[in-house]
Amino acid sequence: MLNEEQRKDIRARLNEKVKELAELKQKQHELYIKKEKAFVEKKKISDSIIETIKTLREAKGLRNTLTRQVKDSKSHRSDLNTALQQKINDFKKLQVEKRAMIAKLGIHFDPTRIRQEIDLLEFKIETEAPPFNIEQQMMMKIHQKKRLLEQTKEVNAVFEKVRALGKEIDKLRKKADETHHKIQTKAGESQGHHQELVESSKDLKNLHKREEEAFKNFLDAKKAWSDATDALKAKAAELTELRKKLDEEDRVERQNSAVSAAQTITEKKQDVEEKIKKRQKLTTEDLLAFQAQANVRAQGLQRPTRRR
Repeated sequence: MLNEEQRKDIRARLNEKVKELAELKQKQHELYIKKEKAFVEKKKISDSIIETIKTLREAKGLRNTLTRQVKDSKSHRSDLNTALQQKINDFKKLQVEKRAMIAKLGIHFDPTRIRQEIDLLEFKIETEAPPFNIEQQMMMKIHQKKRLLEQTKEVNAVFEKVRALGKEIDKLRKKADETHHKIQTKAGESQGHHQELVESSKDLKNLHKREEEAFKNFLDAKKAWSDATDALKAKAAELTELRKKLDEEDRVERQNSAVSAAQTITEKKQDVEEKIKKRQKLTTEDLLAFQAQANVRAQGLQRPTRRR
């Protein structure tokens, strides 16, 4: 059985353990918050990586699609340029043929222009209704111009070919220009997506690095929290052990006190019985001791039976 000094020492140690346990609980709670914060940060970076990879795939798909379109457009533009060059060569040959025929026939005017002038004069006569003398002059001019056209019958076909080929050349040139503009536009868009791809690749590399650091921070925080939890459990076990030891000492002390009190009561009872035999006068103390013995006996009879 412990003496009072030993009990005092245990109680002091018990109070110290309670204080240490409270500090450990606070530390464990702070480490838990730190651990959860590190986990959230790591997850946030992981989510950013997923989004960046998605952006990379989209940018790569768009870039590749535009690159194929640019390639197809370049092929189409090449075909247009080839056809355009052929038409231009044919146009030059017709121009040479036209000039040769004009020189041969001695024609010093453009039949196409003459035809336009005739059409204009006829249109004015039909729509303006000029005075008779003016109309006669206009009809004379039309007759003169038609005679000029008679001289150019042999070259009219060549002129028509030149005019038709010129229109074809203009159409081809317009298509070639539109295709070239389309190529430039799509090439610019493709370059933009390629640049986005490059930047996203850099971002992804940095995010992976940050994710590794965040994961390491989380593992460190988790280990620190786990160590604090183990220390808390160990400290709680020490506290429980001290309390059990102190409780056991209190139980033994109560039991010894009860035994000592019972012995005292028994001795008093014997004294009372002896006085009764001798017909001596009983004191108040004697009566109290006798009553205490009766109470002890009654408590013993009233103990509850065990349930089966």
